[in-house]
Amino acid sequence: MKEIRAVVGSLGVVGRDEAAECLRLGYCLGRAFWYRGLVAEALAEAVRFLFEEVGARRLEAIHDPGNPNSGRVLRKCGFVYEGVIRRGGRNNQGVYDALGYGLANPRLTSQ
Repeated sequence: MKEIRAVVGSLGVVGRDEAAECLRLGYCLGRAFWYRGLVAEALAEAVRFLFEEVGARRLEAIHDPGNPNSGRVLRKCGFVYEGVIRRGGRNNQGVYDALGYGLANPRLTSQ
């Protein structure tokens, strides 16, 4: 991807379940940078890092159903839709029923 010399958004671990070795990811992107593949590129690298370097067993993410492009990004990066999490998300418009996605570490699925 072409180098952009500006802060365009954020991506990070926003929650964890230590017993299950599961991390919840969250991301946001400035509207001026939508539809450029930036989130998918960053998310793919975060998945690689968290599985290979950190050793996470599972990653999770949610999104607002009003933003279907976020679901497309998750699926593009291998996440699988797992269902609705009632009142599971909050954004600048309030609480919403979130769509939940998960991804198991393929190196650790047999353990």
